[in-house]
Amino acid sequence: MKKSFFGLLAIVLLFSACTNSKFPGYEKNDNGLYYQFFSSNTDSVQPKSGDFITMSMTYGLQDSILVDARTATRPMQLIDPQYKGDIFEAIAMMHKGDSASFILSADSFFLKTSGMRQLPPFIDSGSMLYFNLRLDNIQNEEQLRNEDMKRMAKMQEEEISKMQTYLDDNNISVEPTSSGLYYIIQSKGKGRQAKAGDKVKVHYTGKFLDGTKFDSSHDRDQPIEFELGKGRVIRGWDEGIALMKKGEKATLVIPSSIAYGPSGRQGIPPYSTLVFDVELLDIN
Repeated sequence: MKKSFFGLLAIVLLFSACTNSKFPGYEKNDNGLYYQFFSSNTDSVQPKSGDFITMSMTYGLQDSILVDARTATRPMQLIDPQYKGDIFEAIAMMHKGDSASFILSADSFFLKTSGMRQLPPFIDSGSMLYFNLRLDNIQNEEQLRNEDMKRMAKMQEEEISKMQTYLDDNNISVEPTSSGLYYIIQSKGKGRQAKAGDKVKVHYTGKFLDGTKFDSSHDRDQPIEFELGKGRVIRGWDEGIALMKKGEKATLVIPSSIAYGPSGRQGIPPYSTLVFDVELLDIN
């Protein structure tokens, strides 16, 4: 349906550009909203304010696309219309599974809905925007929460499985600490052992379980320095570096529970076990 919807849309827009009619093929509701349905599932549910919707969407001018969100998967929450004939009113007209096109005032969308102080420089006042939507799913807050919980539980299970595969493939037989940290000495140090409150200097390379590197102080030629045991780094680092002696090299296999957890961070997905090759350069 996705391919046929956007293919049909291209034909409609081309036809529009070649006729004298303002918006051929579109109907207009009482609030001035122009609409055209390509498929309609009137037996299906319609979204209401507060529901979370998953859509495939593009919008732009008649002859160009400004935003292409056909691959978006994260639900957005539908709110009450902010003015007559806005995009939220348009979405509320649809049923689950519907494909449709809507024409809205660019001035109203950018200045009212988007809250911009002025139109983008490539948009002329009085222009019309074409919104092309397919409503894929509708969920209430409880349904979305339950789905998130199931997805998180699955990710946790997958993390455990992937970590065990990594340990087996790399012949790691050391026992984890009570927190789940695996500490593998690569080269013993001869200096004193680090302790909480020490200022330590560490070179490191961080990788995912599949070996993909996501960060390295070596690439910047700049070791990281921090006060140990003060929460300046992830828990797995505070614990792992405190097991090291000056000059020691080790590998830390850190489960997400003592790394970035269920939220992750930029560049690191939720429930990611991380592998760090670390060298304790200095202790002060």
